[in-house]
Amino acid sequence: AQYREALAQLNSEFFLLLADRRTVCLKIQELKAHSGRYAHYDPEREMQLFRHFASNLKELSFKELLAFSLIMEDQAM
Repeated sequence: AQYREALAQLNSEFFLLLADRRTVCLKIQELKAHSGRYAHYDPEREMQLFRHFASNLKELSFKELLAFSLIMEDQAM
């Protein structure tokens, strides 16, 4: 029961963080729209992110990596 409660708490936090991430992504998209450089995709920034999180990404299972990638892609558009 203790582990299930901990997991439920983590799930709640995950969804809150996901919503916060979406909000920040939308603000970034607004700024990008005004800068004229990249509408949605900045390849230089993408590479920086993947280099920064390389060790974290290596720890993910294939499905976790796919989920993370899909979240990033979805929120970037």
